[in-house]
Amino acid sequence: MPRRARAYKETPTSQKLDEVVNRYDKVEKQLAALSVELKTVVVELGREVLSKSTNLTMAEIGRRVGWTREYVSRVVSEANERDGWVPPTES
Repeated sequence: MPRRARAYKETPTSQKLDEVVNRYDKVEKQLAALSVELKTVVVELGREVLSKSTNLTMAEIGRRVGWTREYVSRVVSEANERDGWVPPTES
């Protein structure tokens, strides 16, 4: 939503504030996009763990990301439920 016209005199410091706010908003948008990408990769790797196609563990994924094992498991579980993914059966 555009800001309404200001009724006060701009100063160099107030202009600097606007610049910093704009940069901050841009970084927040980038962070949100990276968060989605991070969860996508965590889900992919978590599925590899569940498929036993890697020797990593959910705990190791969590350690690398800075999350708990429980949170990693929940993220993967929710994505699996959403996508209808089930681990392949062992033959």
